[in-house]
Amino acid sequence: MMDDSLRNYLGVQGERRQWFSGLKVDPPGSLPSRQISGVGKPIHHAMRKVYSVSNLSLPMKTLRRRDVQSVNKDASLPMRPYSKAVPNILIGLDHGHLGLNLRSRRFARQAPYAAATELGWVVFGPISGQTCLHHGLVS
Repeated sequence: MMDDSLRNYLGVQGERRQWFSGLKVDPPGSLPSRQISGVGKPIHHAMRKVYSVSNLSLPMKTLRRRDVQSVNKDASLPMRPYSKAVPNILIGLDHGHLGLNLRSRRFARQAPYAAATELGWVVFGPISGQTCLHHGLVS
């Protein structure tokens, strides 16, 4: 599922369908199959049944370099830090294989974990006392 702002940015058009979400009715667009890849990764993955919604409303996220450094300061993830970023795509269970853990890394006892996936690194766990989930950039 993607936010309409991303759909507009990509210049993608699709058919309009009625969508029921509890008592609320939203008209998301059903888009043609798309491809997704991690930034700098050569492999593109097909995504089918992609929908756009007018306001995906995912929470704002911040990831600092120090959040993903271990005791060994040279052992950090190949991720760019970001501040107040709002995700505009949500990958669902139809494409859950893209989020499978290929390998993982733990930074410290009270620090987050990271997992390498087909799309890049996923960071999850406590950061500054908050439980969170972060993902690297995808293109």
